[in-house]
Amino acid sequence: MQSKDKKNVFYVGIKDPIEIRRSLLESSKEIVQLMQDFERFKDIREQKFLLKEELKKDIAAIQKMMKALKKAVPKTELRVRLMHEHEEYEEELLKPKKKSKKSKKSKTSKKSSTKKAKPVEKKKPVTELDKLEDELRKIEEKLGNL
Repeated sequence: MQSKDKKNVFYVGIKDPIEIRRSLLESSKEIVQLMQDFERFKDIREQKFLLKEELKKDIAAIQKMMKALKKAVPKTELRVRLMHEHEEYEEELLKPKKKSKKSKKSKTSKKSSTKKAKPVEKKKPVTELDKLEDELRKIEEKLGNL
């Protein structure tokens, strides 16, 4: 059997093998980058789905609490009076006050908002995206060696 296999074996000459190898590695690099993009897309899609579900639960909880609140609050005519008092209160708020107090408060709030502590990064388990990044780095090293 081995003699028949040896008779059927033949070789093909490749012109410019380095350029073909470079082309293959660049194609591999593009494929890995596309796979990384897809993994990121999948992660974002999953996060979006989870956030939507969380939002639905929150909305349902809020609606339930609103129903309970409406049942608990007695019905009175006091509501009309409160609206009138509320309008007077808003008019008082719209009147200009001393600017010095507001400017000091705005300066301190700007300073506190610009200086925020950076969260400490935790080590994450190796994901598919990390594996792809490692593979991409290896392909780029091979390209650099050519």
